[in-house]
Amino acid sequence: MTNFFYETNRFHLDDFTRLHNHAFIQGAFAGILKRDPDPQGLSHYMGALRSGRMSKAEVLGRLRYSPEGRMHKVMVRGLFWPFFRSVMGALPVIGHVVAMVEMAVGAPTFLRAFRAIENECGPGRENRDSFLANVIRDFNQELGGEFPESVYLALENEFRGSQEGLEKKLSRYLPEIRKAPVLDGGRPGVDLGCGRGEWLALLRKNGISAMGVDSNQLMVDRCREQGIKAFHGDMIDYLLTVKSGSLPFVTGFHIMEHVNANTLLHLWREVRRVLAPGGLLLFETPNPENVQVSTYYFYLDPTHRKPIPPPLATFTLDTLGFKEIRIIRASQYETPIFEDTRLNDFFCAPLDYAVLGMKPDK
Repeated sequence: MTNFFYETNRFHLDDFTRLHNHAFIQGAFAGILKRDPDPQGLSHYMGALRSGRMSKAEVLGRLRYSPEGRMHKVMVRGLFWPFFRSVMGALPVIGHVVAMVEMAVGAPTFLRAFRAIENECGPGRENRDSFLANVIRDFNQELGGEFPESVYLALENEFRGSQEGLEKKLSRYLPEIRKAPVLDGGRPGVDLGCGRGEWLALLRKNGISAMGVDSNQLMVDRCREQGIKAFHGDMIDYLLTVKSGSLPFVTGFHIMEHVNANTLLHLWREVRRVLAPGGLLLFETPNPENVQVSTYYFYLDPTHRKPIPPPLATFTLDTLGFKEIRIIRASQYETPIFEDTRLNDFFCAPLDYAVLGMKPDK
């Protein structure tokens, strides 16, 4: 390898991409990390290039934006956007958006490469594609009517995650629930849109009394099979039967995005009415601050209406008279992708958030 790569700190992308195979890897390490590639790194990146898992731009970007690469502060003109496109295109989330953009400008070669990568994203991909095709087919057959309950239960089973995984995620809210008032007679809290009962099962495990409400009979049946008390019916209709000031807390996970604005207002008014003084409202929803959520994940559920930004949720609760309103952002990526924190704010923001509010004592 020539001294050019070791002695220079300003490059153009073409200085590297004109090289191939071992020469490219050696040049990338020499130019960006100022050292020869270690055997493990050489094997890893050669394998990634030959299999098509990474492009040259992605190899360069991962070296440049690694902790070691940041220390050397080497400038590679023309690298950022090819690296950005390569990383985003390989993600099963934003990659679909990238593909649509590429299609719009006419890049069939990129699309063929992207699809080849996407087909290798992991086991079960064909099953997921087949499942989604069946969901779309059944949904189209049911246009004008209710979404099929059996299809929605299958959708939950496919994308919502395992009970064990959800239990770990939901446990972050237990300290908030323990702050709710304990009422005479131990009246239980209520979980609206309780689904398969993961949250209710976790509450029961932790000695907290609660029951569920869901409009999907199959979901209610799933809860009852676990010995969880659940009511089948519309959540607002149910709340209308509840005495004012009688509940310690009301929760709702991923139901805000299923209703229109007027229904949500009506729902939260009723929640405020039925809560005891000091009672807690806690609702979780997909976080549109994350671009991957707002452009892809949100639409995995065909019954979703519109994402709700956190400031709109807090403003609405404030208007309805709740106090101590706050946001808990959950499910954040552990490792940022980009050196530029502004990009991490868009692509690595928490996937979900919860809005909390307390009914005033008076």
